[in-house]
Amino acid sequence: MFNCRLYPVPLPPIYTHEYLHLIMRWTERLFDAFMYPLEAVSLNRRRRERMRTVSGRVLEIGAGTGANLPHYDFSKIDQLHLSDLTLTRSVQVSVPTNGTELFYHEVDVQDLPFYDAIFDHIVFTLVFCSVPDPARGLAELRRVLKPGGSLVFIEHVRPDTGVLRQAVDVLNPAWRSFNGECNLNRDTLESIRNAGFTLEQVRHGGRGLFVDGVARREK
Repeated sequence: MFNCRLYPVPLPPIYTHEYLHLIMRWTERLFDAFMYPLEAVSLNRRRRERMRTVSGRVLEIGAGTGANLPHYDFSKIDQLHLSDLTLTRSVQVSVPTNGTELFYHEVDVQDLPFYDAIFDHIVFTLVFCSVPDPARGLAELRRVLKPGGSLVFIEHVRPDTGVLRQAVDVLNPAWRSFNGECNLNRDTLESIRNAGFTLEQVRHGGRGLFVDGVARREK
């Protein structure tokens, strides 16, 4: 379980009393919905199901602390390339790889140093909420992914409908103020489509705040 403590954040004077009431009413519900999929059982289940599908030469974007590593089926992976802006010590710990070659890259997804069409699968989890230019980052992923290869992803996104969608939009500036570049209200699925991928096996959770799935590069 995760503990999440909310701190007061000053709001612009343009917000009316009704707006403030809406924010107060939905903040608790929003954070409950947002944090629930991050609980170990739920998120680990999604990681395990998705990571086990990749094979061949695999690139992981935003490897972070290595949370995905226990969930890969290394018997199917020839090479695993782990990348992030800055790699932590924990992502480089020893794991039973069954002979899989591991490579470590400190790179920006918006400017990857790899040849075209070199990877069979690309993995990213909770990454594109904070990429400054998602379209550029996804274009790079499409460039280095082989035709017929797939993106395997877990992301938090803007809910499709309802008051929660409005609350996410209202709270996003405050959220970014204490979470750096992370955005609550990005439509990452639409960004993936616009980058030339075909979405497959899409699954929503956390009242629409989270999504996981597979997207294919057709050509």
